[in-house]
Amino acid sequence: MIFRPYALTLALVALPGLSSAQSVLNIDFGGGPNASGAGNFVGLAAYGADPAGAAALWNGINDPLGDAGTTNPLFDSLNTPTSVSYRHTTAGGGGTFIKIPPAQEVGTGDPPQFLNLMNDYIWFNGGGTGRTATISGLTPNATYDLYAYGQGDTFTSLTSNQASKFTVNGIEKTTTYDTDAGGMLANDGLLAENIEYVRFTAVNSGPSGQIQISHVNPTGGGFSAFNGLQIVGTFLAPPVPLNLEVNTTNGTVTIQNNNQIPVQFDVYVIETSAGTLSKSGWNSLSDQNFDATAGAADGDYNDDGAVDAADYTVWRDSLNLPSAGNLENDPIGGTVGAAQYDQWKNGFGDAGGTATGWDEAFGTSNSLLAEFYLGSGDKPASSIAAGQSLNLGPAFTSASADGTLTFNYYDTQASANMVGTVSFVNAAIGGNTVPEPGCVWLLLAGAVSLGWRLRTPTNGRCG
Repeated sequence: MIFRPYALTLALVALPGLSSAQSVLNIDFGGGPNASGAGNFVGLAAYGADPAGAAALWNGINDPLGDAGTTNPLFDSLNTPTSVSYRHTTAGGGGTFIKIPPAQEVGTGDPPQFLNLMNDYIWFNGGGTGRTATISGLTPNATYDLYAYGQGDTFTSLTSNQASKFTVNGIEKTTTYDTDAGGMLANDGLLAENIEYVRFTAVNSGPSGQIQISHVNPTGGGFSAFNGLQIVGTFLAPPVPLNLEVNTTNGTVTIQNNNQIPVQFDVYVIETSAGTLSKSGWNSLSDQNFDATAGAADGDYNDDGAVDAADYTVWRDSLNLPSAGNLENDPIGGTVGAAQYDQWKNGFGDAGGTATGWDEAFGTSNSLLAEFYLGSGDKPASSIAAGQSLNLGPAFTSASADGTLTFNYYDTQASANMVGTVSFVNAAIGGNTVPEPGCVWLLLAGAVSLGWRLRTPTNGRCG
């Protein structure tokens, strides 16, 4: 796990809920028409049914270092906060570019109507799959229309341009340039589908409430431009922090997600200076195997989840052949022979270990309960579903509220340290409290010196 320098971030608190009608969320990449970053686009673009009309707000996102995004929620076109956030990373080079004088489709008027949208953009320089952006905090299992604008500087020919090939859910669409009657590059001042922008319709956000969009130069190399993005659909209100509910009658402690979207997190810490926690009563997420995934066992040559007689058959049929392409879960490699047989025999009956899962922090006590999620590339964090509660057992011992009790966690989608709320039920001192943070972050900063009780690696995996 990568240790992060924890800086306290107080979450934005709002009541979760669906917007009453379809809305538009606009993003203007590049920071405006001058180096100071001022001048984000305002108004209508390709999607003409924006309820805000000519006053439609666009969120500005700059990209000075090639990786950018938002940790705070974005606003819709009516300036209403949403739960949506945007983040992209760049495998190759990337940054922000502003063209002065403008060369893209800036439109007419004084100033030209599309100047602040098309004159600046973020760019990616490289091949492969390009730059991938993740839009998070969308309504789960809802559909959205996406308008992606991608037109950079006009070069000397159509084969050396900064157009973009956008990909969403495996569907590829490419922008290009206007040409005049003689086939030369031109600027007609209009926004046309498949020229200045491409449109993806009915894109499903899935159970995670996320959509990914990537862009790369259509030639497979060179510069790719991303001027702006419009997302049309329904949006949720900004998320509220996770809540720690403490029952002072039976001592039950529960982590609650009171949002309509899942929350991804990979560490939580509960701390008190009053010693009111119960390490022995704590039913940790590690004890519950919550969100744990099984790892494959060595010798499971057909990768069916168990080392059994069927794997012997696979070994026998692959004898004297290369292990690669014939045997799954064989760290020995090379030519299949007696070593792979011994591996199967010694592992017979194994069902694999734990590849990812929660692990208790070393040094937990009646003043501190903490866990880390040991993830993988495919599953870097744990998820608590919308409306879900995680029961941590009778981990509280006081018959009254503890004003020093704090609850903190790291939200991996927001890339932020969050101060959770704490509420007491059946408490002698009623009501909800949000106490001041304790020394928990000093504890985390000293994680290396304290040491964490990590799982013993097994064949390169935590198991």
